Amino acid sequence: MRLSSEDLFGRRRQMWASCPDWVQTMIPKNIRETIKAKIQLEHGVWEDHREGFTDDWAAVAAEVQSQISSRAPTRATLRIQS
Repeated sequence: MRLSSEDLFGRRRQMWASCPDWVQTMIPKNIRETIKAKIQLEHGVWEDHREGFTDDWAAVAAEVQSQISSRAPTRATLRIQS
């Protein structure tokens, strides 16, 4: 027995209606995050996750300073050739 698209859609709606709210929230969130991750990986497009205002220069300076200080210091290596 093959179901029509309308029958399948009706069954899915009934199943979704009986699904707890927390699961209904979790499923689309997971789908969105999966799609974002694939786009970021394939196209090198990254979403800016920082919050704040771009005209808050003290905050911008603090963020830059934090990024600079978190980098490992590089050391020059002296090579002696014989």
